[in-house]
Amino acid sequence: MNGTFMFGGDRFGPGQDYAATYRALGGRQLAPAAVQGTITACFEIMGAIYEDPARCDSFPSVRDTLRDLPDARNLSNTEIHLLERVIAQHELGNVPDSYARALQALAGSHRLGVVAKILCLKGPWVDEFARAGVLNLFATTVFSSDTRSIKPSRRLFEQALSALGAPRSDVVFVGDS
Repeated sequence: MNGTFMFGGDRFGPGQDYAATYRALGGRQLAPAAVQGTITACFEIMGAIYEDPARCDSFPSVRDTLRDLPDARNLSNTEIHLLERVIAQHELGNVPDSYARALQALAGSHRLGVVAKILCLKGPWVDEFARAGVLNLFATTVFSSDTRSIKPSRRLFEQALSALGAPRSDVVFVGDS
């Protein structure tokens, strides 16, 4: 979805200030270096797992990955949740108005669905869809983070196809890669 109709997301890398995001979300317990290191380690581990085709149906959650990190094992659930929210803020993009209008026009003549590969819980994406006025345009929304599957897992696409109820020959998938 990031790169198809959402943009400005997937802001990970050495130039990102995860500690500033943590503080903006109300985090106070962890030192900036601890936040930077923990988020970087979590994202790198998940990225390596994502590149392994054998893991497309055994992908861990952000929470589980954080919990497995030595520096995060003793953190409270509140702190783990804050770190999850930091990752979500850096993963989340936005739906530009012009793309929202294009989706609205398409929804006038087509049943739309979303199959999204996201690391974090879907709440922020649902909120962004609602903000952009596109949430109710989708007959189905399938978020990888609701399962242990990630693209290109057939399970995600089968779930969307089942919800759409259309013959496979009538379904077109559009993506950014």
